[in-house]
Amino acid sequence: MNYVPLNLLRTFSAIYETGGIRAAARSLDIAHSAVSRALRELEGYLDVDLVEKAEGRRILSFTDEGDRVGRAAAKAINDLERTLDSVKRIRGRASVVLETTPSFASRWLFPRLGDFEVELPWIELSVTVDQRISSPGQMRADFALRLGNGPWNNLNCEPLMDDELIAVASPAYLNSQNGRFDLSKSQLLHDRDPAASWTGWQNLFSNLSENVKQGPRYTSGDLVLRAAERGMGVALSRRSLAEESLELGRLVDAGGGRTMALPQSIWTVTPPHSQIRKPVEKVIDWLKVQGKG
Repeated sequence: MNYVPLNLLRTFSAIYETGGIRAAARSLDIAHSAVSRALRELEGYLDVDLVEKAEGRRILSFTDEGDRVGRAAAKAINDLERTLDSVKRIRGRASVVLETTPSFASRWLFPRLGDFEVELPWIELSVTVDQRISSPGQMRADFALRLGNGPWNNLNCEPLMDDELIAVASPAYLNSQNGRFDLSKSQLLHDRDPAASWTGWQNLFSNLSENVKQGPRYTSGDLVLRAAERGMGVALSRRSLAEESLELGRLVDAGGGRTMALPQSIWTVTPPHSQIRKPVEKVIDWLKVQGKG
């Protein structure tokens, strides 16, 4: 199959529109020798002269074939550039801004963004992070993903997915117990998330020591998981945040298979009285599928 030499046609289009080799080189920001070489290669490809020759030198007077190719190439290149500009403008209009917590962004959302780019390439998704729920007047994102016991007043809240708590630790930490791992004797790592409370776990399973409130405290789910990954103790984490580390083997179940359900604990939040754009609906629909999988 013969392929159209688009790079050569682009160069010849510049020659035709600017009327000279050096002028074309300046417009393309390349050496004039490269422009001359492209012209010779295109003539060789077509097996015709595109410019007239005089006294052994080429002057920029186009042959009939050169005029036809020049007009067609210039039109095709200009049409293509207009199309690309249009696509870029459409992509700009399809931008979506999502706000969520730092931990949920880094632990659950970011590992999935590669699939998002493949499935919804026409949407430009930007992510901002904030630990707090924005008030209606301060919400700058198209929508937010929030963890907690919603719904919240004066915001449009829809449950996205359930979650559950799981006790996790690094394989190295469990191995350091010489095969006698005992959660009640372990160093407990604490998260500021009120849902991820060791007290709640103790009330449900009663398999912790009386010193359930002892141990270091961290300000986010991401930090407490980082501490667990480094063998500093056992973390009580939302599975949504821990699942990638579990899949990669950086963390393992340290709770004997026990879990603590957190129904309707992750929500989509949109500003009140706002018209949800189609791209935002597409992103939310995609997130719902991810939440089920």
